Amino acid sequence: MVSVTIQLDTSLIPSMTTLVIDLTSTPESPNVHQPLQATATKPTTTTPIHPPPSQRQQNTTNSMLMKRIGKLEHIMVNLIQENKHLEERLDCNEAHLYTLENLDIPHQVSKAIDEIVTDVVDWAIQAPLRNHFRDLPEADMKEILHQKIWETNSCKTHKDHK
Repeated sequence: MVSVTIQLDTSLIPSMTTLVIDLTSTPESPNVHQPLQATATKPTTTTPIHPPPSQRQQNTTNSMLMKRIGKLEHIMVNLIQENKHLEERLDCNEAHLYTLENLDIPHQVSKAIDEIVTDVVDWAIQAPLRNHFRDLPEADMKEILHQKIWETNSCKTHKDHK
């Protein structure tokens, strides 16, 4: 039995597997050769163990980590201060916020708009009548109104005229 170890050089990547090929030849007679049989064995995985970083590399790594941790701590302190300022502002304005919520501004705005629109519509409806009666004397206006009241029987529906 002949064992051949094949190892591929992959530059900086350490070898992870090694193939072992079993080349066996068992001739039946010394003069007659059979074809060579090759059997591949299961590849084995090896994990290279790198030496620990040198003290200098370790110090550099530690100092970089310490700087980053320091920056993060500084950022946290700033965020905590900002949060405290926001809480103080909220506490100061809480009474104003409560007052604004209780004013019910949307309802008041809606009510004011309704009143304004009603006044404008009433004025627009009455404008043609005002223009019509503007030139008539007061006595004629009263006569026309009395006539309309009796024609429509609106005087009978009024409490004072029953």
